[in-house]
Amino acid sequence: MNVYEKLAMTIKAARISQGMSQEEFAEKLEVSSTHVKHMESGHRKPSVDILFKIVELTGMSVDEVISKKTKLENETDVNIMSILSLCSEKEKQLVLKIAKDIIANRDV
Repeated sequence: MNVYEKLAMTIKAARISQGMSQEEFAEKLEVSSTHVKHMESGHRKPSVDILFKIVELTGMSVDEVISKKTKLENETDVNIMSILSLCSEKEKQLVLKIAKDIIANRDV
């Protein structure tokens, strides 16, 4: 995965962690939702101004936004995070229990 793909995932994860749709995120960044979609897919690179707005909006550091290091390694990680953001705390606990059971039993 190249640096731009990681940047795209980081932007998407930052939006999701704030509980915002692409439309809401775009409004806060003062860009179109299509622009956000293209940044999240890696088809468009954000300007420095947009990067600073993302930093301000999410509370992340510039380094966290542009760093090659991210906890989200692929699109599946981002999708899981997206789904979890829609879950209640009780539902998240259930998903956590199921994930732990899967890991505990994968060598069986």
